[in-house]
Amino acid sequence: MKHNWWIKIGLATITIFAILFAMPGKAEASYDMNLIMPDAQFTNYNTMTASQINDFLVAKGSAFANYVIPEYVDVPYPYEGGNWGVVSVRQYNSGTGESFYGKTVAQLIYDESQSHHINPQVMLAIMQKESSAVEQSNISDTRKAWPLFYGFNETMASFGYSQSTAAYWADYYGGVGQQIAYATWNFRDKFDKWNNGYYGDWRAAINIDDTTVYPQSICTRLMYTYTPHSWQTFLDIFARWGWSVGGASLYQASLTAQSGYPTVANGQIVTMSISYRNTGSQTWQKGIVNLGTVDRSYNGRLDSYDMAHNWLSGNRPATLNEDSVAPGEIGTFTFTIENNNAAAGNHRLDAGLVADGITWFPIYTHVYWDVTVQ
Repeated sequence: MKHNWWIKIGLATITIFAILFAMPGKAEASYDMNLIMPDAQFTNYNTMTASQINDFLVAKGSAFANYVIPEYVDVPYPYEGGNWGVVSVRQYNSGTGESFYGKTVAQLIYDESQSHHINPQVMLAIMQKESSAVEQSNISDTRKAWPLFYGFNETMASFGYSQSTAAYWADYYGGVGQQIAYATWNFRDKFDKWNNGYYGDWRAAINIDDTTVYPQSICTRLMYTYTPHSWQTFLDIFARWGWSVGGASLYQASLTAQSGYPTVANGQIVTMSISYRNTGSQTWQKGIVNLGTVDRSYNGRLDSYDMAHNWLSGNRPATLNEDSVAPGEIGTFTFTIENNNAAAGNHRLDAGLVADGITWFPIYTHVYWDVTVQ
């Protein structure tokens, strides 16, 4: 595999290539910036077979339908002085020797999605967002070379590289085969590193277009890294293609009732409860939608609480009282805390809703209790 770099197309790139092809328009829908897509959906690599991917490309009138990747692709690249060059790039993995050529685009998308556990629908939507190649009947040299604009960074876009450096990066990342394979691999590589804490806490706040965002999934963090200013376009494409995004639109809630702040004497057990209305489009199921402990900023998920009593686990106070809660209905969570020789003072408990294995609910479900120990 080639270098473990995360290189993205910038606004300058969009400006340069506006004359070459039409970019998608602005978003028309309203989305939650904190949750672009749940991780379970982002990593669902079984959403499409190779034949289904190709049928989809056929239905969209894409020239990539039934398109067999050639062994060599001419890759255009900009370099200093406003000049353009072209390099012929072999479509294979120079590290492993794996050939990308000889496969259809659909087969390669499927193979790489299976290998790296990335949703092929995600890769198709990103390809459309970056170059409109999915819905174009004619494949230009640019689309053949940079359909995902992976590795085409802002310095290259602004003609900032020397010819030799630009040609090097074009050879490294250019061509439809390399673009699909390396972009898919890089999503998985960065996903795993964020998940393992290599880059820090993926939930940490980031600033996007003067808005503070609290990522509710690793996918959300990755999308802002890849192209921070066109995440809405990605979701618009999903919606236009009839693919639902299991994110904020599915799992939303509004607080309807919360028990008061308790004072707990030594040895005392106190019952607490909280109720939310299901304002999303997904029915909540008992054992799936749970109350989870968080830190005060809602960015961190706490592993334990010192006064927990008979909880589901150390960081799950309760699941639903009801077996299921349909959209518009109210669900209640009931749990207990115990003062077992706890130190005197405030033992604040922060919590939020989580659909376990799917996603955390948005930050506005965050609640807390000031728990006073005498």
